[in-house]
Amino acid sequence: MAHLEFNIADYPDLLAIKEANKVLPVGIYRAHVVDSQKKTSGAGHEYIELTFALLGTDVNVADDPKEAHAGRKVWENLNLYNPNEKARAMATLTLGSLLQHTGVFKMTDTRELHGISVLIKLKVQENDPTRNCI
Repeated sequence: MAHLEFNIADYPDLLAIKEANKVLPVGIYRAHVVDSQKKTSGAGHEYIELTFALLGTDVNVADDPKEAHAGRKVWENLNLYNPNEKARAMATLTLGSLLQHTGVFKMTDTRELHGISVLIKLKVQENDPTRNCI
């Protein structure tokens, strides 16, 4: 056993970080893409990671319309290059929906999506209830 004196109240930033990383309520949020990158998964497959920043309040929160989440970030991975056909099809549908809702119908670079306001539907990941997904 090791003697350790630690009081989390002495570290208010830790509490703020925990609060900032809480799972957001399920709902529809106004957001925009602030970053996009092509990455490689642990299995060696490339995918596109889109980073969305929320622009404000959950548009469905009737009981507390002041509950704003502006600035919070959520991510969507588009498995457009995955060898699994179902994964590619889901990614294609997601990207197609995003393009329709942003009004970008033909794209050559994901940066063309940056800064365009769009409504996104946030859920809680089935396999990880500590994380949101779009």
